[in-house]
Amino acid sequence: APVAGAFTQDGSAFTFEVGAGRAPQRPWCNILANPGFGTIVSDSGAGNTWATNSRLNQLTAWANDPVADPPAEWFLLQDPRTREVWSATPSAWGDDTVTYQVTHTQGLTTISHRRGALAVSVSWCVDAEHAIKQIRIRLVNHGDGEAHLRVVGLVEWMMGEKRSDRATLLSQPDFMSPPGSGLPGLMYTQNEAAAGFGGGTAFF
Repeated sequence: APVAGAFTQDGSAFTFEVGAGRAPQRPWCNILANPGFGTIVSDSGAGNTWATNSRLNQLTAWANDPVADPPAEWFLLQDPRTREVWSATPSAWGDDTVTYQVTHTQGLTTISHRRGALAVSVSWCVDAEHAIKQIRIRLVNHGDGEAHLRVVGLVEWMMGEKRSDRATLLSQPDFMSPPGSGLPGLMYTQNEAAAGFGGGTAFF
């Protein structure tokens, strides 16, 4: 089915809906960036992140595929009791039974959907000055019972121009203190300096 979008009444944002059998002919993207760091977010939630140079120093992989629009960064939601898994966005593992609403505005993209009693909203933004990308996932339970959910984030690291550059990555987990209290993130450092970007570290 054709997808038609519309500007909000004040003209500050553009919104449209996507879902099973309902997608634009080509990805509708929002570029969120400052002079030295940025990301692309498409209508499916797909995209990539770069630092300093969008081609030579991709932090996560970019796929020039306007048909499949595969993601390099995505978030899954799982009910640990039923083992049901679905994506917070329409990309890989998106729920075919729901409709996702996409809102592109200056400096912000939000994709939201409703699955049963659960309302899910994911927002992306990039800091105006620093090399920081923020992703906020908001879950609202409109039902009477408790919702048990696990959020899983996946990233396809690139840290360079091509996938072979990943062979020189050094990964290090960043655990909270005291030990056993959690894993807040992973750090990846590019050791290969031939392209001029060696020593850069990305944090997820």
